[in-house]
Amino acid sequence: MENILSRSKEELLAPLSHARRRLLIILNSIYLIMAPVFLISEKITTGQFVNDPLLWPVYGTAILLNIASALYNLKVFRLQKTVYPADSGLNNYLLRNHDKLDMMVGLASILPLLFQSSCNMLGIGNPFNDQILTDFALAQSLMIGVVIILGRKAVVVWFVVVLGLLFWNTHSRGWDYEYHYSTPAEVATYKEALKNNESWALERQAELNVHRLNPPKITRYFNTWFVFIIVAFMASYYFSGITYDILKVVPGVLINIEKAIENDKNKDLKLEHKEKEITKSAMRIVRYNEILEDLNLEIEKLDYKDKKNLIGIINKIRKALNQETDWETFETKFDTLHNDFFKTIHDRYPHLSNVELKHLAYIRMNLSSSEIANLMNVKMESLRSMRYRLKRKLELSEDIDLKDFICHIELIQ
Repeated sequence: MENILSRSKEELLAPLSHARRRLLIILNSIYLIMAPVFLISEKITTGQFVNDPLLWPVYGTAILLNIASALYNLKVFRLQKTVYPADSGLNNYLLRNHDKLDMMVGLASILPLLFQSSCNMLGIGNPFNDQILTDFALAQSLMIGVVIILGRKAVVVWFVVVLGLLFWNTHSRGWDYEYHYSTPAEVATYKEALKNNESWALERQAELNVHRLNPPKITRYFNTWFVFIIVAFMASYYFSGITYDILKVVPGVLINIEKAIENDKNKDLKLEHKEKEITKSAMRIVRYNEILEDLNLEIEKLDYKDKKNLIGIINKIRKALNQETDWETFETKFDTLHNDFFKTIHDRYPHLSNVELKHLAYIRMNLSSSEIANLMNVKMESLRSMRYRLKRKLELSEDIDLKDFICHIELIQ
C-alpha cells in the first residue's frame, strides 16, 4: 500500500519536477554562455571587464554556483531516466535526497542572478546611465524562473523589488526627464533657442520631427516596463497557481486513494467471508442430500414388509429430496453478494437447468474444478463434458473462457 501511494505521488509530481529541472539547466547554460560574452564585450567597448569592483564577486559567485547547479541537475536527470537502479553511494544519496537538494541548488542558482539583476537596475557598474532602458528586461524575465524554482511567495517579493527599483529610477531622474544624444549644456542651449524661436533650433526640431527622432521622455520607458513587469508577474503568478493548486490537491487525492484501497480491501475480506459461508452452506446441502440418497438406497434393499413399516420415513425422505428450499435460500444469498447473478442468468438464459445454474455459481465463487466436482458429486470427466455442453447452451465460442465470461457477465451486454 505504502509503495503504491509513494509511486503514485512521484508520478503525479514528476512532470513539475522535470520541468523545473530542465528550466534550471537552461538558465545555468544561458548564464554560463552569456556571462563571458558580456564581460568580453565590455572589455572591448570600455576597456574593462567590469566598471565596479563590487561586480567581480557577483559574477564569480554566480558562475561557480551555476556550474555546480548544471552538473547536479544533469546528474540527477540522468539517474531518474535510467532503467537500472543507482549503483553507488553518491547516486543513491542523490536520488533519495533530491527534493531537499533541489531547493538548495535552486536557491544557489537563482539568488546570484537576482542579486546581479538588482545591481544592474541600481546602475552599479553601468557607465552609460541607461539601466531603465535595458536592465529591467532581465528582471522581468527572471520572474518566471523565480516562481517555478522558488515559488509564489518568492516571486511576490521579487515583483515588489523590481517595481520599487523602477519607481526609484524614474523618480531619481525626474518624471519629465528626457534621453538625448547630447551633453546637458547642448540640450539646455537647444531648449533655450526653441523658446526664443531661433531659426537653427526650429529647423532642427522640424528635421527631428520628419525623421521621428524626437527625444522620448523617461515616462515612456517607465510605462512600458511597468506594463511588462505587471504582465510577467501576473502570468507567472497565476499560471503557477494552477500547478500549486494541483499540488495541494495531490495529498487529498492520495488519502482518498488510500481510503478507497482500504475500503476495497475490507470489502474483499467481507466478500471472501460471505463466499466461504455460502460454500459451506452449499456443501451442507450436498452432504444432506447424499445422506438422504444413501438412506433411500438402503431402504430400497429391504423386503416389502419392512418397507411397509417404514412408509412414513420413506415419504419424508422423498419429500426432502424433492424440495428446493435450501437451494432457494442459496440463490437469494448469492444474488445479494454477486449483483443479482442468478437474476441476470435467468433473464438471459431461461433454458438452463438448476444443475447448470449451480455449476455456474460454483465457477463464480472461484472454486477449483476438483471442488466443484465434489460438490456436484461427479467425476472430472463428467464435469468437463458438462462444461462443454454448458458453453454450447450459452452460445460461447471456443476461444472464450467460461470462467472469464461468468465472472464478468454483468458487464457483458
